[in-house]
Amino acid sequence: MLLALLVLGLAFGWPSHVAALTALSLGLLLGWMLKPTNDRNPQQSGRANAAPAPLPVNISELINALEIPTILVDPQRRVTACNPHAVHLFPGLATGQPLTMVSRNPDFIRLVERVTQRGRTDTAEISESMLRGQRFLVTGSLLTDGSMILLQFRDTSEQARLAQLRSDFIANASHELRTPLASIKGFIETLQGPARGDAEARKRFLSIMEAQAGRMNRILDDLLSLSRIEMRAHLMPEGVVEMGEVVAEVLRGLEPLADEADTRLIFVPPEGPMNVRGDKDELEQVVQNLVHNAIKYGRSGGRVEVAVERKPGPKGRNNGHILIRVTDDGPGIAPEHLPRLTERFYRVDTARSRERGGTGLGLAIVKHILNRHRGEIEITSEVGKGSAFTVVLDALSTR
Repeated sequence: MLLALLVLGLAFGWPSHVAALTALSLGLLLGWMLKPTNDRNPQQSGRANAAPAPLPVNISELINALEIPTILVDPQRRVTACNPHAVHLFPGLATGQPLTMVSRNPDFIRLVERVTQRGRTDTAEISESMLRGQRFLVTGSLLTDGSMILLQFRDTSEQARLAQLRSDFIANASHELRTPLASIKGFIETLQGPARGDAEARKRFLSIMEAQAGRMNRILDDLLSLSRIEMRAHLMPEGVVEMGEVVAEVLRGLEPLADEADTRLIFVPPEGPMNVRGDKDELEQVVQNLVHNAIKYGRSGGRVEVAVERKPGPKGRNNGHILIRVTDDGPGIAPEHLPRLTERFYRVDTARSRERGGTGLGLAIVKHILNRHRGEIEITSEVGKGSAFTVVLDALSTR
């Protein structure tokens, strides 16, 4: 074929060296094109035709690698394998034990029976009294050879708790708004009917309606504030805030309220700068809510003291903490109420709180702001002697 191409090139009058190169090139090209496809790229062909690498057969290693509690059960309902997460969940669990050692929950037993009989993956939600009432979504899967059942336990306790909190929150918010709405509606019906021409009654009812509308407005403002804080709960603030200045500014704004309540505000200023990482507006709200509560629920003619101080940390480990302590000499709070004070809509004295314009959300807002700032609040109280609310925040270096 190469000779024929060379003769053809010479016949057209090409120089001998050009005809030779052209003939060689065309010959190589035709030869490559006529080759079978698999022969053109042996490396690629080898990859396409090669058998897949064998998968690991040690199923115990696979189960141990899973991040949730997992148990493998044989046809006789005995534990064949389990990972450390399952052993942590069910202390004493070991291979060879009957399945009843894992759980006697009827829903769990029925799940295993369904998976065995139907031969397909199934799930069940169970609550284990032996595990402090934790809730689990259990998934049972029959392995391909039909001889083993794989059981996986996913803890849904936190999800259930959050769902209950949301449900309680909606119920409480609805109740808090329904009461003033019902009051306003009743007064409107009275003014439209029996008291239509009674100027004195109209003046008194309108005053009450204004107070109830103001209460609803405060509840909605606090709910919106709480929602905004929760939306940013995962974002750590990046600003630098000097807490001595924040406290002084808040106290100046609350002086008229303290004068009206016949309460003396005392500020114990810090020694030196008290810098923290935070959002200035939110930290102002924390101090304002705490001082406002102390004035509102403290003793008439009493005192509210606010101090800012530094608590050194372990030497060489951190910069310590900044403490903002709000102390009153009011009636105090019984010990059984202290753990629940930061819950939404929780009140020690519901009637007194509503009478003084409380929404039951002030301390919940404080708690959520401090959570965002990686801080905390400590509450101590003694009935008849007063209460102390202490905010603890990480200090920044002053250097």
